Amino acid sequence: MTRRRRPSRGWPAPPPRWARGLTLGLTLMGTPLGFSCGGPRDGAAPAAAAGDGADDGILHWTCPMHPAVTATGQTPCPLCKMDLVPVRADAQAAGEVVIDPLTRARFGLALVPVERRLVQQRLRAPAWVVADPARRRAFPAPVDLEVAAVHLPGAAGGVSAVEPMLTLRLPPGASAQELRRLRAFVGLGADAPADAPLVLRAPGPGLVPGPLPAVGARLRAGEALLEHVDLAEVLVELELHADDLPLAVPGSVAFFEAAAPPRHHGRKRAPADRFRGTLHAHPAALDPRTRHGRAMARVENPDGLLVPGAALEAELEVVWGSVVVVPDSAVISTGARDLVFLAGPGDALRPVEVDVGRRGDGLVEIQSGLKPGDEVVGRGAFFVAAESRLRTPFRLGGADGPGDGAGDGP
Repeated sequence: MTRRRRPSRGWPAPPPRWARGLTLGLTLMGTPLGFSCGGPRDGAAPAAAAGDGADDGILHWTCPMHPAVTATGQTPCPLCKMDLVPVRADAQAAGEVVIDPLTRARFGLALVPVERRLVQQRLRAPAWVVADPARRRAFPAPVDLEVAAVHLPGAAGGVSAVEPMLTLRLPPGASAQELRRLRAFVGLGADAPADAPLVLRAPGPGLVPGPLPAVGARLRAGEALLEHVDLAEVLVELELHADDLPLAVPGSVAFFEAAAPPRHHGRKRAPADRFRGTLHAHPAALDPRTRHGRAMARVENPDGLLVPGAALEAELEVVWGSVVVVPDSAVISTGARDLVFLAGPGDALRPVEVDVGRRGDGLVEIQSGLKPGDEVVGRGAFFVAAESRLRTPFRLGGADGPGDGAGDGP
């Protein structure tokens, strides 16, 4: 039989582990950036009493956890019972916040340098082959004729250059002039034998979408025999995200790989390793549901291996050039403007409005507002934004209210 261990005299029994964990959790939840539960930031001067704010430039008092709570003096917050802290006019006008190194380390804040570097980015996107409408050609019958044979396996079949498609013949009683017109239609020259078969051949690698005429069918002059889509050059549509679509500049080089071996004339053939194309246009509108848009590229396809509907994987090489960049985690987009927190003298962090350009590979191009050598908050910028009151309606919308551009300067 085990005996319960009695606490030693003079010291109370230690609390259980769950009680110690609960106490630590409540302590951390009630401690905002740079403030403790008992009052102002460590090392700060004692708060002035109620009524003395005008002498120190204090505008009002607010809760560090609930910025919407304001008062004219230092009283407990009605929501969390924390002591209110002063908001001074100069600090609010500049949006500057001072966070000591210990607090930065505790909350994982890190500064990163602003750099100028040569940025090359590669984008990968799904793509598929579509036929170029400008390369679609119809073959109407030049004279009254009959179809003697069909050499294609069926509708929507692929053909190679000069591959036989149809064998034609004239009906009984046709004139010599009609024979000359039909021979010229199928490409027979004056030096061809008189008994040469009248075979209509494909003008190049392509696709015959169908339908095909039946053997023995009679067609009058002007009726459609078939259509041929030239695949010597095809169009490829790329699906890009809204953030990547501006990088798909017309004239950029793109490479394509077949996601699966394409079928050609009913037989599988090994495609080329890579197909090279050039972007030439993309629509301005985006799909509001997926936030994606489509770019278009022209790809040379001399062997006709790429057929409409074939799935491809696209890779774009985008060169930004020598630009000023920061990590994308350093930029806070409020909708109306983009901000970063610039490290100042001492432990001060000041919000600075910047003009951003391209985004990708975890980087953001800075067009104005920063220079190489500056240091900005690269990790934990949103925590600093909360400390700087940037999320309040006053800071986001200016003095005239949310969404108004007045007073939006940092």
